[in-house]
Amino acid sequence: MKISYSFDEGVFVTIDLAFNRRALGYSKIIIQKKTKTPIFIFYILRSSGGRRAIAYTWGEEEEEEEEEEKEEKEEEEEEEEEEEEEEEEEEEEEEEEEEEEEEEEEEEEEEEKEEEEQLGRNGEPTFHLC
Repeated sequence: MKISYSFDEGVFVTIDLAFNRRALGYSKIIIQKKTKTPIFIFYILRSSGGRRAIAYTWGEEEEEEEEEEKEEKEEEEEEEEEEEEEEEEEEEEEEEEEEEEEEEEEEEEEEEKEEEEQLGRNGEPTFHLC
């Protein structure tokens, strides 16, 4: 197996893989300028003439897992907050309904009292002479 490499402007590194003078593929290592994170891209040559690229990033998987965990926690917290808000809204609605029912009952009682006063004791209307 023969491995050769070349540097391209100090940023790209190309590694050529060969076995028994037959090219298997090549790889590039790209170092991102902003994050200084190396990306390993492996190009596997196919017998059909095409190539398949596989990219790996150093340390990025761990960072992605941590970010995913943070996002999941944030989503769970948001869901809990939404559930609490919904429960509070339901409680407020129930309280409002209870208050409305109490008001209706009071109004009905007042109406019944007025009717009783108008009808008198026998259930017949009473007339007051002036």
